[in-house]
Amino acid sequence: MPGEKTASTDASDGAAGRTYIGAIQVTELPIERRLGFLPADVLSLVYLGITTVVVLLGYGRLPHWGGWLAAHLALLGIVISLRWVPRRSYPVLQLVRETYPLWLMPIAYRSIQDLSRLTTDRYFDDVVLRWDLALFSSHPHTWLMAAAGWPLLKEYLHFAYIVYQLLVPVLGLTLFFQKRFEALRVTATTIVLTMYSCYLVFTFFPVLGPYYVFPRPEGSGVGLFPVLVERMLDAAAARGTAFPSSHVAGSTAVALLAIRFSRRLSYALILLAASIFVATVYGSFHYAIDAVVGLAFGICAALLGPRVHAWLVRRTRLHMIRFRYPNLRFRWRGRFRGERISPLE
Repeated sequence: MPGEKTASTDASDGAAGRTYIGAIQVTELPIERRLGFLPADVLSLVYLGITTVVVLLGYGRLPHWGGWLAAHLALLGIVISLRWVPRRSYPVLQLVRETYPLWLMPIAYRSIQDLSRLTTDRYFDDVVLRWDLALFSSHPHTWLMAAAGWPLLKEYLHFAYIVYQLLVPVLGLTLFFQKRFEALRVTATTIVLTMYSCYLVFTFFPVLGPYYVFPRPEGSGVGLFPVLVERMLDAAAARGTAFPSSHVAGSTAVALLAIRFSRRLSYALILLAASIFVATVYGSFHYAIDAVVGLAFGICAALLGPRVHAWLVRRTRLHMIRFRYPNLRFRWRGRFRGERISPLE
């Protein structure tokens, strides 16, 4: 196309001619060259490999050990087999293929409560409380709700805590229906990197958090959304998953990805991410240090995720394609650009 750089121009122009690269056009490649692992697949295999080792080492201590091991081996086999599933197929199959790690994360989250008992016999709230005190000279979760106990604020912050569950699907489905598949893959890689990093910390450094350690603030369970949050936590929360706050890490990563890929949507997601940061401490669901470290996790993952994605793309998909692939570059602002490249064949 006129005015559009290709891989060949990059090879001749050097560093000054680098272009922004996205998805490879499907029509340029035979179907067998569109197979292989996606970066999110690789990260899922790494996480499942680590947790499978934890399960193996827990022989004799983990109830239903055989079932746990069989489930992990089955998941490993399923993810490995996905390398033979074409990435461009029926829309529903493609959506599942691109985003399955995001739907499996709640299952991984629930398993942490049992896996962490295999790595340690204690919770590390005493350590985290010392860090909290050193950083803030107090424990903000003990006074924040009492200092800002307005009913409407209370309802809104608990609402934001619940809406967290929708942030990833909203951004992911937006990119999917816009047919921006490489941006969707970058998003999946970044979110998986964010959450699995948190889950590994939970597994080896479990922290209960103030919701289980301290008495609940008086009147905390009054109202529509506060009641819904407490019922949700009682039914589905995994103990030992307080540090860092995966709510803050995940919402921060999604908001920063939205700045890259969907500027209009990013305004609402940034507001929600900021609200979730406050809500985790306000509702005594996390220590303040949990939220701060979760924020750091989310920022680091949003910065590293696209680069990790590019690095893995070069090593998992491009070895089967006969053309020179320039260094991937990403713009902090604006859309993921340059979704076409011409093979040198």
